[in-house]
Amino acid sequence: MLRICRSETGLMRRRLVLLLCMLAFGSVAGGNAIDSRVSEMQEPEWRLLLPEDEGRVEVELSCSNCHGLKQLITQRKSEAGWRASVQKMASSYQAPIDREDFPILVSYLSKHFGEGNVIEELPININSCSAAVLKRLPGISTETAEEIIRFRDSNGRFTNVEDLLHVKGIDKGTYRKLKAFITVGESTK
Repeated sequence: MLRICRSETGLMRRRLVLLLCMLAFGSVAGGNAIDSRVSEMQEPEWRLLLPEDEGRVEVELSCSNCHGLKQLITQRKSEAGWRASVQKMASSYQAPIDREDFPILVSYLSKHFGEGNVIEELPININSCSAAVLKRLPGISTETAEEIIRFRDSNGRFTNVEDLLHVKGIDKGTYRKLKAFITVGESTK
């Protein structure tokens, strides 16, 4: 007989729910041309800006149920602030959060969206942001972030987001992943 502890079954249940949601909403790779045109018209997949770490799945499941992830990504709260927010979401707004997930959620949120959160606004302005902000974008490594900064310093402001395709390390696939999250700011015309 297979025995699974309660916390493992809860985690497996949450991951199964996430997988089912991803399948239902087409977030799993392997779409066709129609799917890609439809996805370009939809809200960006803010979950792509959540750093990989323990608790990401729980945050994605818990926070996207009520208010979406965009609101979360620019937050800067202390551990106590996140603890109070998670508690309020569960008690006042009846967010579907398991009590056993509270420490995982608070830990992840305070680590990645605490006082040191580098993302201040969305979309991210590629003409003024730091390399640390750029590294949070999907498909952008430390080296590519530094290349973007070098390109910007050498060539001046990006006039449109497609200019990123001229930067070493940015191919069409990478550009497609990140274009929904970036802007060049005010028009320079």
